[in-house]
Amino acid sequence: METMRLNILFVLAGVVGIIGSALCIITTVLSLINILKLGSVSIYYMNLESLAYNLIILILSIISLKASNSLRVGEYNVRDNSIILLIMGAVMTFLSGGTGPFLVLLGGILGLVAYLISEIV
Repeated sequence: METMRLNILFVLAGVVGIIGSALCIITTVLSLINILKLGSVSIYYMNLESLAYNLIILILSIISLKASNSLRVGEYNVRDNSIILLIMGAVMTFLSGGTGPFLVLLGGILGLVAYLISEIV
């Protein structure tokens, strides 16, 4: 019965992380489309700082999506994936804030709590 509860916690942490990562990817892609659409006339009018910032957030979102999916499936490295989610969520929350990065951070915290409970039990 305890292992079933732990599996549900890992799945919950992974699903929360996946939802947060998907929100981050969607908002970042929409922002990138807006930047590239506005700057298509000339590179001088393109906001390169905002473009680089959005590309960094997109890379972090893709990494957190991969870690969330591995955590949801319950592969052998759930602790490492939880720590990756925690770090990526903290960095993205610091950089952009919002619901998506917070959900990634929450998924990492839930994954670590489930891992610590599984080590105690």
